[in-house]
Amino acid sequence: MKKFIWIPLIIIGALVIYIVSNQSLDESGTSRSSSQIDTVTKTQSEKRDMLDNGYEEVDGRMYYKLPERPFKVVKESEHFAWTGEDCVRQENIQLLANNQLRFEHFMYQNNYALRRQLVYVKEPFSKQGPDLISGASRDVKIPLLDGNQLALEVDPEYLQVHYDNDEEGQLLGFMHEGNDKTVNGGYANGAWVFYVDFSNGVSYHVEERIPGELIVTEIDKAAQMRLENQDHSHTTPRSPAAVGTPR
Repeated sequence: MKKFIWIPLIIIGALVIYIVSNQSLDESGTSRSSSQIDTVTKTQSEKRDMLDNGYEEVDGRMYYKLPERPFKVVKESEHFAWTGEDCVRQENIQLLANNQLRFEHFMYQNNYALRRQLVYVKEPFSKQGPDLISGASRDVKIPLLDGNQLALEVDPEYLQVHYDNDEEGQLLGFMHEGNDKTVNGGYANGAWVFYVDFSNGVSYHVEERIPGELIVTEIDKAAQMRLENQDHSHTTPRSPAAVGTPR
């Protein structure tokens, strides 16, 4: 008998934030994924300065053009390519974040983040979500840091797929428990989110930046719990209603 798997709300919330933040629509209904930190210009001088510094104007709003693959690759495997930049540094976070909300999320996360690295994905990785949904494969590979990765075989009893009206799998969630780790994963609209908790007090949060790129953050779980117990007003991820709206 298949066991009921509860997909953690933080997995679903992170997927919703990723999808919404990468789907700003212009008046023609064309999907845009280039916005980073949205803002309203108050003077022509400010607008010229922004255009000179990587912004573009769309329907009277200024959007930052998010660069693809901004960092050089230092290690590669069949599924992934790891970059070498320290993505805890604020100047690198500004390149990673696709809107102000996500920038603030990463800056807050820095209070308990040990390291953060940008990882590019290759063709085999992009197939594993659809393959799990269809049942063609049970294998999942997850990048960690510095060329390290996890290879899991997901037990079907710990995998759950939600369907839309056309009976096509839209949201997948799974849980994997090992001797030294617990892994939760979520997949929707081509985007993955992973939470890997090791018994030594370190966890990894893996989330999409843009299609084909993953942000891997190593977390000190004890420091995270101490901070969040002190600051009950901060929730991560925040409401997606605030995401991707030009200001």
